[in-house]
Amino acid sequence: MPGLSLAEESASTVLPANPVWAYDSAENHCPDGMQPVTNGDGVGCGVPNQAVSYQVATRSHAPRRGSGVVCPVGEKGCYTR
Repeated sequence: MPGLSLAEESASTVLPANPVWAYDSAENHCPDGMQPVTNGDGVGCGVPNQAVSYQVATRSHAPRRGSGVVCPVGEKGCYTR
């Protein structure tokens, strides 16, 4: 696409203009053929155009680190590492 920067071009190839994400829910109160979806404004009924759910797409993939606080069992108080 002429005139687009590399960031704009890669962003346009990743997401459509209005991504509609499946919304993981235990209950489905939508009409037949539809499921809970979100497009950033809220949850409603529709057909998703993304391969993964909203929860999976927004989950952080950074490794979790401990808080650094140690509270030994049987001892009074906590300390940091």
